[in-house]
Amino acid sequence: MTGGSLPPNSDNQRKVYRDESFKNTVLHEASGQEISVPPSKPSYDQWDLSPGMKKEVRSSFEGIFGEKAKDWELFNYRICWDAVTPTQDPLICEHPHAKQLFLVTGGSFHGYKFLPIIGKYVVEMLDGTLKPELAKITHATDNGNSKHEPSIKAHIDGLLRNGTPSSPRFLIRLGGTGAIADWADSSYYGEKNPRVWNDIHDIEQLTSLPDTALHRNIEKIVQKAAVDHGDRLKCAIICSCGVYGPGKGPGRAQSQLVPLFCDEIINNTKRAFYTQSGGNARSWVHIDDLVAVYIKLVEAAAAGGGNADWGHGYYFTATQEVSQLDFATAIGRILKKHGVIEYEEPVQLPLDDIWKTAQKSKWRYTGIYAFACNTRTVSERAGKVLGYEPKAPSLFDYLEEDVLAAVRRGA
Repeated sequence: MTGGSLPPNSDNQRKVYRDESFKNTVLHEASGQEISVPPSKPSYDQWDLSPGMKKEVRSSFEGIFGEKAKDWELFNYRICWDAVTPTQDPLICEHPHAKQLFLVTGGSFHGYKFLPIIGKYVVEMLDGTLKPELAKITHATDNGNSKHEPSIKAHIDGLLRNGTPSSPRFLIRLGGTGAIADWADSSYYGEKNPRVWNDIHDIEQLTSLPDTALHRNIEKIVQKAAVDHGDRLKCAIICSCGVYGPGKGPGRAQSQLVPLFCDEIINNTKRAFYTQSGGNARSWVHIDDLVAVYIKLVEAAAAGGGNADWGHGYYFTATQEVSQLDFATAIGRILKKHGVIEYEEPVQLPLDDIWKTAQKSKWRYTGIYAFACNTRTVSERAGKVLGYEPKAPSLFDYLEEDVLAAVRRGA
């Protein structure tokens, strides 16, 4: 349960809220990019909640107040729309590519508390009198659209504005091990690929992957910036593998792979599944361990670079490896235990059927990538230079909670 409650008003009415963020994605025709905006209907549909949303609010309500809340009435529901930034800090700045266009946005569901004082800093920004320590961009973490080149270029341009050899800026890029996945080579579909990637020993190959590799367009931009401006801009790329465990931020609280597999089982195959021998293997990391790598890199940046590897610093995050067969067996058992499917044993699907999975995705390889290919990695750099030690429970220790969360959300 995530949420909270405000004290009752003079009419003894109490506000309860549920922290469950989501997006309303539409195509922005001018740029060709998908963006999230409130619905275009009057009042942004903020009073139109689905039965599932109301159930989630009730869950938070009873989680806070316990048994005594079961007879209390919830008589009014509302969706609160807000702009969320990657760091949940507000944007109060000049647009990096449009002079005299100033931005004051990104409340991230907590910006209201700044209303009594924020005007002072907005005026100082417009007048050019904002203190340098408030105006200066020091560190950036990029968590955005992995294919959106203007975004990463804007990050880099902003950091280079005031980066110097004596006071460099730092860019920490979140990529993924999709970059080394073997989805483009059918040789190992459904079988274990003996190739295991190491973020230290394979650095030359990692920095020279083919342009067809996932994330490659963005990573080439980051690598070029590190080479061209290495004295002023220190770059690192975190290549996360499969992620499990609940997120704690205001955005999406689950990663993609567990909900995607559950959705395919519940709405299509009715059974957990694998293809060929099911030996294809994926590296996994708990979200808390992934964030621990982030934090250690940010701390190193705040210390002027610390002991971290910058420039060609790739950081894998894997803590374990699981085959598709073992993954399917575990999820089938959980779904059967909770009455979601009739049979727990996974079934072997022909490759032709795997190609037909994940039809909601625009990328034709999504089903192959998620259910038939390999992403095998060893995370050595983070432990060696950052002292990173994973501490979270294993995938199988946490899988039931992730599966049930996916079922509750309709997979």
